[in-house]
Amino acid sequence: MFDSVCQNHPFSGFHINDERDVNRTLDGDNRIEFMPTYRALIDLLRAVGFTQIHEVLGDLAHTVPFYKSRNIRSFVAAKPGFTLPAGLLHG
Repeated sequence: MFDSVCQNHPFSGFHINDERDVNRTLDGDNRIEFMPTYRALIDLLRAVGFTQIHEVLGDLAHTVPFYKSRNIRSFVAAKPGFTLPAGLLHG
């Protein structure tokens, strides 16, 4: 299960952000970051062996700006041989 910031470009790749302000706490300590696209997140999960990949979108996601704009995505993923609990994804 993970949460990741991502870009919404329609390709699998990384967006280079080199304008981060290290003086702002939310921007972190590095001026440059590689931000994956949504498609790259899915491709990376598959590349390391995850076969069950489900995006999770909470009932109140539309009230949180980063989730509403889909710049943060949440996932539950599992590798072969692991079965996700039946009620996990459908509350």
